[in-house]
Amino acid sequence: MSAAAAWAPTIDILLATFDGAAYLAAQLDSLARQSYPRWRLLVADDGSRDESLALVRAFAVSDPRVVVVDNPRPGRGAAANFAFLIGQSRADYAMCCDQDDVWDVDKVALSLARIRQVERRVGAGTPVLVHSDVRVVDQHLALTDPSGWDVHRIRPDPRRPLRRVLGHNDGVTGCALIANRALISLASPVPDGAFMHDWWLLLVATAFGERALLPRATIAYRQHGRNAIGAKRVDAGYLRR
Repeated sequence: MSAAAAWAPTIDILLATFDGAAYLAAQLDSLARQSYPRWRLLVADDGSRDESLALVRAFAVSDPRVVVVDNPRPGRGAAANFAFLIGQSRADYAMCCDQDDVWDVDKVALSLARIRQVERRVGAGTPVLVHSDVRVVDQHLALTDPSGWDVHRIRPDPRRPLRRVLGHNDGVTGCALIANRALISLASPVPDGAFMHDWWLLLVATAFGERALLPRATIAYRQHGRNAIGAKRVDAGYLRR
């Protein structure tokens, strides 16, 4: 086997935790079941008062791919915690991970295949962001909406220029994205003024690179009343640009 054929991309999965013990075990189990194995889980805790960090450390005992990264400034919220993790990533690709969701078994594999398809067209040195849809579920994982894009009445359009995505995320959900090394390098460090990490990655990819869709749901996006950012069905028509 040639060196090129043997090479497989590395992926950092970035998990920001805070008081998420109630649902964290299910998410960790879904990561362990991923069909693509060459990933590393970077976990930063934001000062949890529950058993979140203990659950992660116990999981790390059985899986050496799990790395707990000490957040030097805890208590600043999910956006700052994810921004810190993005700065810690050194892999070929990075994916963001919420503590309370459940990933489809092929989420990593599908996301990787799609972003590499885009890179073959635009070049690996071009910043690339790929994002998928999500299935909205309740706290017990019962389906409430098959499409998060439909919940918000969004039709994501990667062709939208920067000025049209400054005020909204155009369907980009942090837990459903994958970014290549060129994008992570260019977007780091995430500025303190960034609303959320996914919004910042969207802006950088739109301004300097390429954005593409993975047109299917790859995740059970759990809604339970304590989400940092949640999904609510809108009544008014979404303003399409």
